[in-house]
Amino acid sequence: PQSSALSDEPAKRLGCGLKTVLSLASVLMIVSIMREMFGGGMMLNVVSFVVTIGFLSAFLMLLKGSGASGVAAAGACQQRGGDTALLPPDDARASEQGGAEEVPSDVPLSRAFRRAEFWLVFLIAFTGMGSGLVLLNHIGQMVSAIRGGASMTPILVSSISVFNCLGRVAYGVLCDKLEGRIAIPTLCAANMLCMAAGQLLLAVNVLPTLFVGAILTGFCYGGFWTLMPCLVTELFGMGSFASIYTFQTLAVSMSSLTFSAVIASRLYDRQAEIHPAASRSSCVGPTCYRYTSLVMVATCVAGCAMALVLRQVAARRQRRSSDGLPSGPSSGPLA
Repeated sequence: PQSSALSDEPAKRLGCGLKTVLSLASVLMIVSIMREMFGGGMMLNVVSFVVTIGFLSAFLMLLKGSGASGVAAAGACQQRGGDTALLPPDDARASEQGGAEEVPSDVPLSRAFRRAEFWLVFLIAFTGMGSGLVLLNHIGQMVSAIRGGASMTPILVSSISVFNCLGRVAYGVLCDKLEGRIAIPTLCAANMLCMAAGQLLLAVNVLPTLFVGAILTGFCYGGFWTLMPCLVTELFGMGSFASIYTFQTLAVSMSSLTFSAVIASRLYDRQAEIHPAASRSSCVGPTCYRYTSLVMVATCVAGCAMALVLRQVAARRQRRSSDGLPSGPSSGPLA
């Protein structure tokens, strides 16, 4: 019971810290919206400053308490005579008996290159991240295209930032809560479908759907930044995590160049020729980004299909490994 309490205490404090950060982000978003709608008066600035200092003080107190609990846990571990004092009872007994829990084998980068899973993860990151980056890079022009007003852009940017953070935290909690019940590729597929729904709302391109679609897309985009390292760890282990994950992040840069700088910009320029603004240098109307959003919907659906294929490929390799059959690069469909 003592070891369980010690192991649960840091997790509880981490949860409180995350709630504090998210609450601060939400308050700042509300303050930003109020400032844009009613003007930035001195009273509003003072209130936002006091609230920010209060939240930061609470967060620092949590960190201090977490450090104290860590020292207490280390002392308890030393008193009980070993590192197994903080382990759950079953793991402690296994450690004392010399047994070790089976962990996934580590896959080096050179071997990962020859696996189908590696390139499927790369394509999932390419399609999923690209949809979010199109929104982040073009949100100002999307607002201008529907004549949303100058105050709407900072409000949408603040909302996207808050839900981006919320998506990262929410999917991290989901990965822990659903471990062993739902595979990470399945969560990726579900996130792709949510991203497609957000892009479909953006395709309507009127102010209410733009707001809801931007929030949903920002949430899913943040979720991908949590799902991708979990996916790499689950498929390839921790031995070469840094090199494999760094290579996977190249998909983010490639998707930004492909979808945001090339596809979205060219489709926007073509619509600007059909529906030009008064200045003749921009586009006005609901169709300015409609075709871009529809392309992103199709891309997300393709990414969802790849996530489901990844689930099947990974499950097949795991079955072969559990049956004692070779599960190296030769067993993958792309070998």
